Parts: sequence; structure tokens; C-alpha cells
Amino acid sequence: MIQGRWLVHMNLFLLIGSVIAFAQSDTSSSLLTAAYDGDVARIQELISNHADVNATNNDGVTALMIAAGANKTDVMKVLIQSHADVNRKTRNGNTALIFATGKGNKEAVRILLAAGASASAKTPDGLTLLELANQKQQPEIAQLLAEWIETGGASSSGPIYKPRAFPVDPKAGQKPADPELVATLESLKQTVLSSGRVTYTVGVDYTEWQQIASVLADARGCRTTADFDGHPRSKTTLFFESIDTVEALGLKESQVRDGYGTLRPWVGGVYVVAINGKSSSLRFGSEAQATEAARAVRRAAEICRAAPVVVIPAAGAPSLADTLHFIENKLNENGAVNFRGSYAHPDGSALPDYSDMKSFSESQRMSDASADPSTCQARFNWSRTRDSERGFNRLMRISFRRVEKLEVATLQDAFKRNRPSPILTTEPVVYQLRLTLVGGDQMDLLFGEEEMANRVAKAMTHAAELCGGGGSKEPF
Repeated sequence: MIQGRWLVHMNLFLLIGSVIAFAQSDTSSSLLTAAYDGDVARIQELISNHADVNATNNDGVTALMIAAGANKTDVMKVLIQSHADVNRKTRNGNTALIFATGKGNKEAVRILLAAGASASAKTPDGLTLLELANQKQQPEIAQLLAEWIETGGASSSGPIYKPRAFPVDPKAGQKPADPELVATLESLKQTVLSSGRVTYTVGVDYTEWQQIASVLADARGCRTTADFDGHPRSKTTLFFESIDTVEALGLKESQVRDGYGTLRPWVGGVYVVAINGKSSSLRFGSEAQATEAARAVRRAAEICRAAPVVVIPAAGAPSLADTLHFIENKLNENGAVNFRGSYAHPDGSALPDYSDMKSFSESQRMSDASADPSTCQARFNWSRTRDSERGFNRLMRISFRRVEKLEVATLQDAFKRNRPSPILTTEPVVYQLRLTLVGGDQMDLLFGEEEMANRVAKAMTHAAELCGGGGSKEPF
């Protein structure tokens, strides 16, 4: 049994009148009351007026402890983001995590753990958090705590990772505009806009064209965004700190490198700027224009890579270095993802023989992953082979301050969202982690295990937050 001292303290804690009666100041009283009421707007107002987020009543109870015990998770997030002490103890030795565990508030427990609350805390009567959860008959919290303790904070929980979008502070991590960079991006903009309409034929009689309608050059943000008119219509953003190599190539040569040359016999004198070994959307009707654009992109990348990004301070753990180390290890551990894919009509009937969507065997692998906290980036080699005939090995970079949304789904479901018919079936089931970047560009990573995809998605969300994004933290 939990002894009387613990029960009395919990009862006092839950009676807001008793808590506030011992408040040390009007401001403290208001903060504690707002925390119990779940009044986020009032909490934010008080904090903006310099209220002490760690203010206590005479028993040492803080606003975060009140919010944790009352399961006011939105209030908890605001307080933690304002640097509330997640490990502060009351006069009797209780913590916010003890209150959340004792009241069976699983989400509050999850938030506190992710923010760095100690899972080794004990109640004033010597109970561990795991013992307290079991005594309170809270099996889900007990499992969460057990996984967290066992993995040192890298526990997995919950269903398949759902889409999470969060705002990226447009000023976060940006460097003062370099005069040379401003001039370089202006040169790139004029070169791209002067490219005019570029037309090329795919296969026998399928014609595509594009013309760049507008270019936004952002020297402070080290990026350029181009909007294209044409068929198909598209948009692309270049993040210069993520660029290692730049080349001007013929479109056909570039597509062969990408592994599509045997499928897409491009016709026409079209040139492309290839970035990090992959064709970009920057296409030109002359080699001279492509070469000039490549020169500008290369110089912009050199300037933007030279200055370190500013990592946004975050309340609690894990640190950026630990988070990126976890991502690095998991990408290397993922190994080869081998599967067979087949297409069919939504009713299950086979596609006609003349369809170009045939069954295929594919293998993908991420390897040699490494991460750099000073630049908020991870890099890895991505290799892909389909039907043992064509493939590529490409260096990929993820700049976490550019990540806007992450989502895990089966490859079959992801394909269906983009194209309702025909349907794709894979054997075995493969999981896709899609990263959507600022500007709309996307990167898809494949995993053979759902749990692995979920954990990497959660870790990448946290890395993006630390590098300038937002969103609540979860254990991964």
C-alpha cells in the first residue's frame, strides 16, 4: 500500500484551493491556478510577463506538477518549452513524473520522459515509478516505463507513425546574408529565368515541357525556390547547405545515372543540373546555361556549408548528438529491404498485357550513414536495384532544419494515396517513411519492419525540432 504521507500529499495536490492557499505570490498563484484549469492562453500571458515557471507553493509544488497530475498536456508542453524544471522535487520529494504516474496519466508520463524527466525517481515512501504504476493498476504506463528504462530512453510505442507537420521557424539557424551569396543567387535566378521553354520527348510520342515561371532567392535562408509552368507542373527548392556535388549533364545521361535510362528514351538537346548525383528539376535548352547555373549552385553551396547552423536550445533530453547517433545507427541497421511488387485493378483483376506496369523485384539499402550535429544533417548511401537490371548508388543528405512533415505508411497505402488506380501489392509488406521538406520536395525511406520505421520517424521529428522546427517530443 502507498503510505498515508503519499496519499495526503496527492489529495492536497489535486485540491487546487489547498495548493493556491499556500502560493507564495499573486503571480505564482495565478500560474498554479491556470495550470490546474488548463488555461494555455493565461499561462502564455503570465510567462510573457516574466512569471517564474518554476515558482512553487509552500509545499514545493510547481505548475508543471499540477498540470502533470491533472493531465493538462497542452499546459505541460508550454511550460516545458519555457524551461520548466522537469525534475524539480516538492518538499516531500515528489516529482511531476511521480504525480503523472500516480494519477495514471499516460500522455503526461510520455511527455515528461521525452523532456528528460528521471525515470529513476522514487516516491517519498521508496516506491519506484514502475512499482507505483503496477500498484495503481496502470499496465500501459508500466510498459512504457519498463521499455524506457530498458532502452535508456529509446523505447518504441504506439501504432504506425501518423503524419506530423510542424512549423519551421524561418529565422532558425539562418546566417546573416553574405553579400557574395546574394550576388550568386541573383545570378542563378537570372540564368534560370532566361532558360525559356524547354521541350523534350519521352519514348515515341510523349512530349513534356517546362518553363520556370518564378524564382525566389533567399540568401538568409540559404535556399532558392523555383516554380515551373509546364507538363508536368512542378516546384522545387534547393537547400544549399545540403549540396555536395553539382554537374551540368545532358538529360539522357543524367537519367541513365538515375537508373531510368532504359525505360525513358529522352529525345532532344536538353541539359540538367545534377545535384548530389541526382537529376534536379533545373533543365535548360543549352549546355552553356546549364553550366552557368551549375557554377552558381556550386558556389552557393560552398558559402552556405562554410557557416555552422545555430541549434535551437530544447528543454530536456535526448540531445541532438544522441538523437542523430540513434538515427545513424538505425539507418545502418535497417539492412537491405527486398520485396516483390505487383499491380492490379482495384477489383483485383490483372492489368492487360500491354500495360507498362509489370511485376517487379526490388532491393533497396541505406548504408554508411553518418550524422553531424554541427550542421543538423545526416547523410547515407542509398542503393536501389530493380529486376537485377538497373540500379544506382547515390549519396543522400537530410537537413533536419528543412524537414516539415514525416509520415509512415505501408508502401501499398502510400502508392494508393498518390494514385488510386491501379493498386500496388508488395510481398512482404514494406514500410515507407516519407519526409516532406520545406518547399514541398519529398524523400522516401523504406524499412522492412514497422517498428524500425516508427522509431526513426520519431527520432527525426525530435531532430527537426532541435534544429529549428516545432512539435511535441515523444520517446523513440
